[in-house]
Amino acid sequence: MAAEQRTIVFGRRADRAGRRVRVWASTAHEERALPALRALLELPFERVIVSHGEPVHTRAAYERALELPTWTG
Repeated sequence: MAAEQRTIVFGRRADRAGRRVRVWASTAHEERALPALRALLELPFERVIVSHGEPVHTRAAYERALELPTWTG
């Protein structure tokens, strides 16, 4: 996380599908990926940048993505 910018940047774990941030499906989604992504909520970020599509999203969009079904592309 870029602390002074309060921004988290993702390569491929979170992406944009349509106009929403989505979490990619993985073989270890429930056991490893989702808990790790939820742990990031402890950080004081305000923005999320993803590598594909509309790049900048809000913390609220990230929180919603953790509740949506995984995205397979």
